[in-house]
This record gives sequence, structure tokens and C-alpha cells, in this order.
Amino acid sequence: MTLCCLMAGTALPAFASGGSSFVVHSIYLGPSDASRILLARADAHRLLSLAWYPAGARRLSTWIHLKGFDLSEPGASIGDPDQIDIARYYLAGPKSQGVSWLNARAPAGGTSEGSGGTDRANLEWSYAFPFTPILPQSDLQYSKRILPDGDVEFRIDAQVAWTPQKSRFSIIPSGATLVEAVYSGSNDPNFVSKRLTARTTSVATIATIRRQIDALPVAYPGPVSCPFEGAGTVTVRFFDAAHARAFATVFFASNSCGEVRINQFSSTHQLLGSGNDGGGYGAVPSVVKLLGIKSPV
Repeated sequence: MTLCCLMAGTALPAFASGGSSFVVHSIYLGPSDASRILLARADAHRLLSLAWYPAGARRLSTWIHLKGFDLSEPGASIGDPDQIDIARYYLAGPKSQGVSWLNARAPAGGTSEGSGGTDRANLEWSYAFPFTPILPQSDLQYSKRILPDGDVEFRIDAQVAWTPQKSRFSIIPSGATLVEAVYSGSNDPNFVSKRLTARTTSVATIATIRRQIDALPVAYPGPVSCPFEGAGTVTVRFFDAAHARAFATVFFASNSCGEVRINQFSSTHQLLGSGNDGGGYGAVPSVVKLLGIKSPV
């Protein structure tokens, strides 16, 4: 797992947890949501500049409505609640009823994701483009409708998903002198028949676990599917010198979704806030190895 390093010259916002203050470096949180939206919008316009359409096609200000064939919505969507979708409409002549014009010149940098539709007159196809951690999915979606007079209407959507800024409660504060981990061979946290507990007071080990948690990516906000189970779950608790109650707990799942839930508490053990991250699939074996836990399965 790649660990982030601190950068100098950036303001460090302070928060209270476990009865003491700590700092959250902006490198861990990343750009603000407003900045991410601007990045996604700029990328959508970039994709539209790469879009290819038939020679002689005329851009429309809106779609031509036909009963049963409304292009007011994209033919397909990447399904992410945090996304930018910018659409353009074009009208071409009858010679563009096929798709040879597009197959001959796909958008630069795009990879075909396939096509579909009810018949030749109503086709949809899409292209995927390289992604980044902040912009995890960038697509061009084409929709085609043949009009009664033989002309062809196209809708081209540039859809760019953006990941929200990481929660400040996903960053583990310093000050832990004891870390306890409970490993279960099942992805069900209530499964109790095969559990192992390990503890460490090693400053180096605690620091490594903190860095790995701080560097986890934010959870993917859109619809997800978890088709397989992983190697169990780990719940990690961070204690300060008093060792009374944990000031932070982290639940890792190692299934294919790899969800990570982080809770932080005040000195009176009131919940301050929670963060939802991803990357549990890789983090579980890492934490297990660091603490010397041997799988009970």
C-alpha cells in the first residue's frame, strides 16, 4: 500500500478528539468538493471536444421530441450520484443512419465499452477514458435516433464521476499508546466462533497502521457490487495513555468492496463523527501481518 507523505507550506486545520487536539493535513483530505466539481466539469468539456460526429452534422440547441423516443435523458448513465453530465445534440442526414462513420474514427483516447439498443433506429454506445483517483470514471455516451424523414439525431453525453473529499474523521489522530485489533475469519462482524485479538504498544507499528489508514481512498459513492468474500474482517481500536476507552475505531472488510468504517470519539466517548473509506481488501492482510495475527480459518 502506498503511504502519503506530508507536504510543507499547507495550513493544518485542528480538531478535537480523545480529549486532545490534532491536525489533519490537507494532503490526506485532497481538494474540496467544489474544486472536484470544477475538475469534473472541465474534463467533461474536454471529452466533448474529442467527440466525433458525422460530416455535415448540425448542432441543435435541444432534442427533437418523438413519442416513445425522447432524448431528454442520456441513453445510459455511469450510475454515480457525484457526476457531471453535459449533453450536446446533433442532426445529420440519412447517409448517417449507420455507424460506420464512428467506427472509422473513435474518439481519441477512448476505449469502446460496447453498444446496445432496441433496433437499428435506436442505438446507444459508449467510450471510456483514462481515470484518476479524483475522477474515477470518464465516459462519452452516444445515443442515436432515426427520425421519420430519415434524418438522424444524436445525443452525446460527457459523463465524469468525481469522488467526494475525504472526511476529516477518516484521519486517525496521534497520541495512541496502545492498539488492539480483533480479527474474524468471517466478513460478518457478529461472527464470534473464530476470533483472534492482538495488541501492540510499539510506537513504530502504531505509526505504520495510522499511516495506512490515513492513506486509504475515499469510498466509492456510486452503486457497487461485492461479488466475492475476502479473508475476514479486522476491527482496530486506538487507545491513549489512559487505556480506558478507544478514541478511534476502524472496521475493515476484506470483501471485494473493501469498505472501511472509521469512528472517532471525544474524551467522554461521545461520537464525534465517522468516515467511510475503501481499500479494506488490501488493508486487512496488511494489518494482520503487522500485528502477527495468524488466520484462524
